Amino acid sequence: MDKQLQILLFIYFITGFSLFIIVLIRTYINDKFFISRKKKFIESLDCDLMCLSHFIMYTLLGYYSPKYWYISFILSIIWEYSEEYMEKSNIKIISNFRNDIITNTFGLILGIIINSYY
Repeated sequence: MDKQLQILLFIYFITGFSLFIIVLIRTYINDKFFISRKKKFIESLDCDLMCLSHFIMYTLLGYYSPKYWYISFILSIIWEYSEEYMEKSNIKIISNFRNDIITNTFGLILGIIINSYY
C-alpha cells in the first residue's frame, strides 16, 4: 500500500472515530454538543465550525493524497447522503448536503493545488 493511500485511510479513520464520539455524546449526554449553527466564521458563506472542519479535512486529503482525489470526492458524496439518511432516522447528526459538498470540493481542490506547488 502506498503512502498516500495510508494517509487517506488514516485521515478517514481519525475523522470517523471523532464523529462516532460526537454522536455518542449527542445521543447519551448532550444533544446540542458540537452544534454551532449560530456561530458562523464567515457570515456571507454560511460557514460554521462543522463547515470549517469539513474544509480542513478535505484540504488535508487533497494535500496528502492527491493521487486518490476521486476516492475522497466519491466518499464525500456518499457520506452526505448517509448523513441525510441518519438525520431522518433520528440519529443525532446534522446534514447540510449542498453546503458540505461545496465545502468538501473546494477543500479538496485547494489541497491538490497546494500539493502541486510544494
